[in-house]
Amino acid sequence: MDIQTPRLILTPIVASDTDGIHSIRGRKEVMKWSLRGLPETPAETAQWVSNVLSSPAPWICFAVRERASPSGSIVGSVGVRYIHDRLSPDADDFKRWEMGYIFHPDWWGKGYATESVQGVVEGWNGLGGIRETTIARWKEGNGAQAEVAAEAEGEDVEHAAIWAITNADNEGSQGVLKKSGFDCVGSFVDVYGKGCMTYKILIG
Repeated sequence: MDIQTPRLILTPIVASDTDGIHSIRGRKEVMKWSLRGLPETPAETAQWVSNVLSSPAPWICFAVRERASPSGSIVGSVGVRYIHDRLSPDADDFKRWEMGYIFHPDWWGKGYATESVQGVVEGWNGLGGIRETTIARWKEGNGAQAEVAAEAEGEDVEHAAIWAITNADNEGSQGVLKKSGFDCVGSFVDVYGKGCMTYKILIG
């Protein structure tokens, strides 16, 4: 499903978006905030796109473009995936929906990240919402995908929330989350020794 905001159109990522996504993920100033902290090679971005499209667990990622140029350059991406792991190195595993997003530096400062995140949050729940359609797509996948999708569909606790993790020094990303209604609920040091902040929004 596509999402339209006042200035942007968000469309589910497809393989042909790889070059546009790499124009962002291949930049040092963007990826310094990622887990590895390193820009990607074209092959690494292609693998990332493939991972999104064939993930064993529900994962929706949108390519973001300006509505004035819907077939033009990808200005960013925003996604939410269902994961079951540790939120931090010293925490217990738990199931959750987690959001991530990146934007090309040429479009920083325009409020596009906030607008995109708000668009996803607003369209998340409800009949025909992002969560429902993402789970439905994975239920049509292979046996493992369908099994995890059924698990995600049956979640009664954390499905009402979306989580996000940001580098403790990334004040811009923290500002996006706060403007979009997320609350800071904790902090931790990741496996690379980087300080991180945990955010959460209840949308059930």
